[in-house]
Amino acid sequence: MNKLAKLLGVSRRPVADQILVLLLCADVLLIIIHLLRWETIYYQANHFAITREGGIGELFQYLKEFWLIVLFMYFGIKRANAMLVMWSLIFFYFLADDSLKWHEEMGLVVANMLQLPWMFGLHPEFQGQVVYAFVLAFVFFGVTGLLAFMRGRDAIYFSVRMFVLLGLLALFAVIIDWIYHLFDDKWVRHYIASVEEGGEMIVLSIIVWFVLSSLQEGKQ
Repeated sequence: MNKLAKLLGVSRRPVADQILVLLLCADVLLIIIHLLRWETIYYQANHFAITREGGIGELFQYLKEFWLIVLFMYFGIKRANAMLVMWSLIFFYFLADDSLKWHEEMGLVVANMLQLPWMFGLHPEFQGQVVYAFVLAFVFFGVTGLLAFMRGRDAIYFSVRMFVLLGLLALFAVIIDWIYHLFDDKWVRHYIASVEEGGEMIVLSIIVWFVLSSLQEGKQ
């Protein structure tokens, strides 16, 4: 954990560290149960599948996003910090999009609008989702970057690290998902999907820890 704190340029905080340990333990437990249920007679216990919409794993992710919304909004209002409020709105969008599947609907809209063809084995709707995600990222992160620039060096450092962590999250959500769509074998797709969802869970837990540790320092 010392190496992680040093890598992200944040001081370790006992409470944040304890929360990270609990989150990671829960993540690993859910991933193990997910993998075991596939290999055993409990395959039909779909609520334990981290790849299932509305399953325990997905609900746990929603809880983390909710915590981030509350943390950013609380400290943003308390410190009159528009950048933190913007980060709260970004995670509010993530939560709404994850739960309501806006990206799937917008992916279809974009695909039809741009008349995207099948490409590299990818469905036009998936390509539309990627285009939609890039446009949103440009808008959200552009505004956040501007607010961080107005706040000063510490705010810029914080936001850059957040961008890196969200980029790591996108690696699993977009790149691994793209690899998933290249295969037809159900076993291969199962394990790729497990890597995708498991990776997202662990990265989001690290983001919660990083945000809590950073906000306790109060340098934003």
